[in-house]
Amino acid sequence: MSNYNRDEKVKSLGHVLVTGGIGFLGNHIVSLLESRGACDKITVLDIRPPQTPIAGVQYEQGDITDYDSMLKLFGRLQPNAVIHTASPNHSVGNRQLMYDVNVTGTKTLVRVAQESNVKAFVHTSSASVISDTKADLINADESYPLMMGDQQPEYYTTTKAQAEMHVLASNRAPSHPKFLTAAIRPSAMFGIGDVQLLPPGLSAYFRGQTKIQIGQNENLFDFTEITNVAHAHHLALAALLATCDREDAGLSAPLDHEKVDGEAFLITNDSPVYFFDFARMCWAAAGDKTQPSQVWVLSKEFGLLIATLMEWIFWAFRLGKPNLTRQQVQYTCMTRFYDIGKAKTRLGYKPVVALEAGIRRGVQDALFRGVVVGQPPELKGNWEAVEAVIYHLPYISMNMLHVCGAATHPTHQMLLKIVAVLLLRQKNKQHFRNAKLNGHETINLVRQNHAWVTTDSFDTMALGQLNAVVELHRPHRRYYGNQEWIAGDIALTYTPKTKKAAKDQSTLDIFGPLRIEVIFEGSLAIKIPGTDKDREYNKARRVFRSIQCVQEGPFRCAPGQTIKVPFRSRFPEVADACIDFRTGQEI
Repeated sequence: MSNYNRDEKVKSLGHVLVTGGIGFLGNHIVSLLESRGACDKITVLDIRPPQTPIAGVQYEQGDITDYDSMLKLFGRLQPNAVIHTASPNHSVGNRQLMYDVNVTGTKTLVRVAQESNVKAFVHTSSASVISDTKADLINADESYPLMMGDQQPEYYTTTKAQAEMHVLASNRAPSHPKFLTAAIRPSAMFGIGDVQLLPPGLSAYFRGQTKIQIGQNENLFDFTEITNVAHAHHLALAALLATCDREDAGLSAPLDHEKVDGEAFLITNDSPVYFFDFARMCWAAAGDKTQPSQVWVLSKEFGLLIATLMEWIFWAFRLGKPNLTRQQVQYTCMTRFYDIGKAKTRLGYKPVVALEAGIRRGVQDALFRGVVVGQPPELKGNWEAVEAVIYHLPYISMNMLHVCGAATHPTHQMLLKIVAVLLLRQKNKQHFRNAKLNGHETINLVRQNHAWVTTDSFDTMALGQLNAVVELHRPHRRYYGNQEWIAGDIALTYTPKTKKAAKDQSTLDIFGPLRIEVIFEGSLAIKIPGTDKDREYNKARRVFRSIQCVQEGPFRCAPGQTIKVPFRSRFPEVADACIDFRTGQEI
């Protein structure tokens, strides 16, 4: 799941108090910190008792809006750091509860933490605090203003923004100059234990609604696997405590472009996807086999009209909340993705769980827990039944991978190239222009290994063979679009040409500069009707090409020695070509 190892020596965060620690995010933070051995002690503060306590974690119940009880609790526990995730479900609709918990509760905790000599305070905010739910957000960053009051139709988001403002304003307050704070703004969290995003989305599949799409699905959206959000909280807290230690040691504070305290950080999976692509990935993981040609696309305007009528009917007949609202239509059709460069630079953040892996785990977990309305009842609590129904996601992959190259005398350059050719089978489209590569076209992966003989062109002495073998980490894997890395090693083995030469180990090492390039090329395969019983007519039409240098530097290899050079690459998000399927010619 991550690069952390309990056996590694990691500086302890001390005694960390996590509010809302039995909730969706809070429980993941506690589990992550415990699995990493990151704390001397972890205490969870929540208004409810835990259903499945985590071993080694202390649980306390309390009301974060009650100043006196919180001050007494902090005095007894003496935590040196707080991660504040406690918040009511935004769907409850109780405005007073939202304000009491999100604003009053946060202010109470900050005050108590300051008076109890807590060093660091990390607050869970939301990426929605810079969204008015109407305007698109394209690569938005932390410089965007907070949307509150009349600018923010979602009262819950207003309270989250108010809480964040108070937390960040409390950083290095004159009365408590050593009290450091930071805020994490996750976008659209999902994963194991999810009750708000995956279950309602999956219920659409079990109600047979996967063939309806609102909008053209051209809006990119950022979803975030929950483990990554927990990871970001860990990084932020560690950075705050490191700043405390640095200043206690008499060292200078971080520079403005380095500091974490007093700052907010947007967190995503760093892989925005088209909104309905994410939905279809979830449905596919639950067994859906709907093809794009079967989908009925409704315009945004028509969707808003239907939602307005449904809201009016449900209000008039007091039927509760309709299945489709204007807010949902706006949300479905808006572009909303973020620039997380600040978190990468200052926190060292990068996702530890990929989007597709998170989807598969989250869908399996939701079905196992039985929280999806309309799911077959036999799936609840039955892992075998869940695994049997899970339909592996459709992947796009390479269909050829081969290695070619040459090794020469040290005075010459040795060049190794990996060429990956993607064959796209688009049989039902008249044109292929700016097409998304994360569709449902599936091709098999074929691995081909090539060796070659190299000679020293400097003095014409034959050296032998340098064999290159491509070893994919997951050779039978299919890859979905550009979201998942294709990784492997190039295993280089040098074999002298003669046995006599092989005995002289000192003179037969092959050495010199080595440059390795990974080249990905995408081609379009077309089918021309009426030709030889509709046979496939493969005209090579390259729709993309990318070259990536994965290594450039000194190389030395002894006879019989195998050196592995890792590589990692992935396909671009879109390809561009325009083919007339009747003639096979470019247009």
